Amino acid sequence: MKYNWKRNYFLFFLFIAFSTVLSTFCGCASSYPRAEQKSEPFLTIPAVSPKQVPLYRLATIPSEVGIWVHSGIEELGTYSVILEFDPQIIKLKRIKGGEPPFDSMPFANKEDFLKGKVKIMAYHVEEKGPVGQTLVAKLFFQGLQPGTSPLKLSLEMATNPEGKRLAHAKAFLSAKEVQVVIPDSGE
Repeated sequence: MKYNWKRNYFLFFLFIAFSTVLSTFCGCASSYPRAEQKSEPFLTIPAVSPKQVPLYRLATIPSEVGIWVHSGIEELGTYSVILEFDPQIIKLKRIKGGEPPFDSMPFANKEDFLKGKVKIMAYHVEEKGPVGQTLVAKLFFQGLQPGTSPLKLSLEMATNPEGKRLAHAKAFLSAKEVQVVIPDSGE
């Protein structure tokens, strides 16, 4: 087999040209400024101050909310819950796992984080599951405007590690609401 350096050189040149064009139009190249710069979202609160307050300055209280599942005297293998909140006040920023064996990030559709209703579910592959009260997930919210958002959690389903439904399982949150405030800047 004869080495065709002209063909390989042409393919290499084509790859470089395509990469340059793609990075230019996608805004990925560092030497080309993006056509549209997104600014940090602001919230104007005339009653408080004529200044605009960046959304990242809004504080949520509490900053972390835990989801707990109580399986009674049976082992917990899977759970599925529905979380509801006011999407005008807060958005769900991220979800982390809880205690072992539910310390991995649970499943949830990120598109629902802004909608006010999120289905969260997880399972584990351990032979034995936790019994009683277990922290299965941690929720982190971002404030969108000052106010209070009630939190509602409903247990859709819980099973043991073999897949048998747990009829008496309960789910609850570590907080019933999230408050969004503007921290005093000390000015």
